[in-house]
Amino acid sequence: MKVIDTDFIREMEYVFIFEYFDQPLAFISSNNNKYYFLYTMDDNLYFIKRLDRDNIDLIFSDSSIGDILYEFKESGDLKVLIIENEQSRIFSIEEYEFSFSDSIVEYIPTEDVFFEYDYLRNESLQEISANYKEYFPDYFNITRILYKLIDRENSHIMSARNVSKMIDYVQKFIKQKKEELEELGIITDQDLNIVPFTEGSFEINFLIDERGQQTLFEESLVFDNLVDLFYGFENYNANYLFDHYINEHKEFYNKTKDLINYLNDQDLNVELLDSRNNKVGAINPVDTTINKIKLIDNLIVEQEKLKLVSNVNKFVGEVRSASNERNYLKLRLPDGNNIKAKFTKELFKEIKQSVKSVTVSSSISGELNIEHYFNDKDELVKEKYIITSFEQ
Repeated sequence: MKVIDTDFIREMEYVFIFEYFDQPLAFISSNNNKYYFLYTMDDNLYFIKRLDRDNIDLIFSDSSIGDILYEFKESGDLKVLIIENEQSRIFSIEEYEFSFSDSIVEYIPTEDVFFEYDYLRNESLQEISANYKEYFPDYFNITRILYKLIDRENSHIMSARNVSKMIDYVQKFIKQKKEELEELGIITDQDLNIVPFTEGSFEINFLIDERGQQTLFEESLVFDNLVDLFYGFENYNANYLFDHYINEHKEFYNKTKDLINYLNDQDLNVELLDSRNNKVGAINPVDTTINKIKLIDNLIVEQEKLKLVSNVNKFVGEVRSASNERNYLKLRLPDGNNIKAKFTKELFKEIKQSVKSVTVSSSISGELNIEHYFNDKDELVKEKYIITSFEQ
């Protein structure tokens, strides 16, 4: 449990208000350039989640309220807030359920209920969805970041080897990101630059040259995914990190793991700051981070041991929610069951480039590749659904 000054809550500024009855019941608010999602459970009792870029995309992706809260819960970073007069208390889900013998599942909508309106602007979310990123400066299309290398003395002097290691790490990220853009047919002349150093803890300012950006598409060379990864390492559990960041980016995860091990050997911490010098992520190679790496490595090994059986089926269903930012689709099948699916890389590329589109609350048909994963006892461990073609 964590105790905070209630003034921190009172001083929050509303960014979006999704539900309102005498007072805001579900909303996004900000304090000190950080964004928080709050959802009323009962009087003075709230779910609270500090938001990252992926969370914001999810909220505006036509996902149901239940799906949003369950995904936040899976991250291990959804908390319960009890607001009191002078000081308020924040509990992890486990702490709250143990302390009050109360199940948080009771407070999550079971029906497919959606956020549909912003009471702050008196506009529908459909109207806002095209430009919601504008309300979150420094969270999207990040072209400038600052890495702060911190040793025991918080020195402004750092060995050339440590600085070179950090620069090499960011250069590898830029190289991989350019290759991903090329797969989408986007060629960019943007380059990585370093802004003059500042005194204090040793800081390295990286800047992507925007003058080389020449594309008609939304995608560009930015640091967004790198910020996501650092934020995730600081705030999320190993399972969530593996499923949402690492499973599809194992190559760059290995580079990050090498960096963490190096930082651990050199007794260094790294903080990631945005262009306004707000901390947006950190990697501190203490026991918790090293243990998180071990857990992720175990998950990778366990997945590689699983036996994969695939089959392609035709499908018909209704799109319940979708996001072209996250390659995510929730389908309701004719038998009433819901499944979460992804598109193939080729299909997702067409969606990103507006060659194809997906409409929520509409029927959809096509072909689905179902991947069944079995353990050594031939027990089904998990399934993945990949849409290989579709029509709407």
